[in-house]
Amino acid sequence: SKAGVDNVGLFGYVTGNISNVNLNVQNITANNYVGGLVGYQFSGTITNSTATVSGSVTANNSAGGLVGISTGTISSSSVTISGSVTAAGNAVGGLVGHNNYGNISGSSAIITGTVTAGNFAGGLAGYSTGTISNSSATIYDSAIINATNTNVGAVVVNAGTVTNTYATILDSQYGNITFLGENVSNAVGGNLLDSMYLNNNSAYVNGSIAGYNKSANITLIGL
Repeated sequence: SKAGVDNVGLFGYVTGNISNVNLNVQNITANNYVGGLVGYQFSGTITNSTATVSGSVTANNSAGGLVGISTGTISSSSVTISGSVTAAGNAVGGLVGHNNYGNISGSSAIITGTVTAGNFAGGLAGYSTGTISNSSATIYDSAIINATNTNVGAVVVNAGTVTNTYATILDSQYGNITFLGENVSNAVGGNLLDSMYLNNNSAYVNGSIAGYNKSANITLIGL
């Protein structure tokens, strides 16, 4: 625990390259810009690296399973969250809390645990003004993706560019739904999965979700 300290992770503040790092994250608590691997990625590239969050990553603002805030490049990297990534304030994502004009490509988040923020919570990134491409978020029905106040997204709450990046919701009883559009989000916040339903013959997304009219691939068990 580093209460009051910013830029906390295995590497706190990074301006260079990181590659081929695999780590298990137990418990990290600090102020702002907190990630399992990197707190603040100012520049450089993170590639071929993974984090498994079995414990907790906790910040006031900008928390991510891999990186708290990034203005650099993240490629071919992933995170698996069975624990929790949380912030009382803004920007929490499975992979990156805040993608601040950075670039994410070929990366993924798998979530069975909890990703929650006051505002801007997303399966892959909490908030992005950068570029995200060829990436994915896989969210199990045991997961909680929650924004207490506003803006929750399956992939990201987005003000940047997202291409070829999808979210899949896995339901252990009935099947799964893969949304073929990145804008699956709810501006009013709450737990994202509370507005997504699968039953024994159909899939349904609440009309308040921005992805309501998006195309999807649906696989229902037993049909």
